[in-house]
Amino acid sequence: MTDHSPQSGSRTYPLPLKVVLNIVSTANRPPVAVAGPDQQVMVGSVVTLSGEASYDSDGDPITYLWTIEEAPEGSAATLSDPSSVHPTLHRYGWNIQGLTGCP
Repeated sequence: MTDHSPQSGSRTYPLPLKVVLNIVSTANRPPVAVAGPDQQVMVGSVVTLSGEASYDSDGDPITYLWTIEEAPEGSAATLSDPSSVHPTLHRYGWNIQGLTGCP
């Protein structure tokens, strides 16, 4: 600091300076998909899935994309609304592997 007032002339005063740099991670963590418990249903039944227990650790809004990753040859299984938190699974006839809910 320099004092430039006419009465004092020009003087330099040493001032301690402490600089602190805090680094805060702004990395977005991926959401956690919780597709619900396994279900045992009768062949031909409509199955309602639930992703409502899924969450985002950063508190960001969640969007959903359910996919059938593997189904038996000839299966006509479809999801009613793959972007819904509660899609329904229609026209399946065998065990479908790899059904995932991705928020």
